[in-house]
Amino acid sequence: MTVRALAVSAAVTLVLVLVMRWIYGLSLENALVLAPVAVIGGGALVALLVLWTRIALGSLDRYRRR
Repeated sequence: MTVRALAVSAAVTLVLVLVMRWIYGLSLENALVLAPVAVIGGGALVALLVLWTRIALGSLDRYRRR
């Protein structure tokens, strides 16, 4: 893993923790303990958005070919 990828991963994780802390009103310690849950949930959300976008673009492409 490169230093750049590690820095980006750490920054994204920190942002997720801070957002989760702000939304749920958790202490910083509790939010950090739940960081793996935030990363997995964020990854699942991004995966769903990518999947839905690909499906929508494929459907739009098929519609335009008619």
